[in-house]
Amino acid sequence: MLPVCTRRRLLRMTLAVPALLVAGCVVATNNPRQGEVQAFVAQNHPALVADVEAGGGPVLDQAMAVSGVNTATREILLLRLQSELALYRRSPLAMAAVIAAHGAAAPPA
Repeated sequence: MLPVCTRRRLLRMTLAVPALLVAGCVVATNNPRQGEVQAFVAQNHPALVADVEAGGGPVLDQAMAVSGVNTATREILLLRLQSELALYRRSPLAMAAVIAAHGAAAPPA
């Protein structure tokens, strides 16, 4: 039998996986441009990281435009990207997901 701490850890991991899968599906279905955003971020990831570090830039503006992020909410997205830059520096997919989610959540301009 597994120790109690291991059983608890496995239970937490088991419960977390469906939530992550559902979150990913919601992002993918809410923004029809998800694939386009992912491809753009993958191709321009180092420049996007540099733009986030600099507080904005042309490549980041283009990524937000591809996703359809409303100009009124772009500053909020930039602050979110800056606050979790360590994650987004390591994971282009995570960066694409948050940019696409902000595009999906933004009201039409």
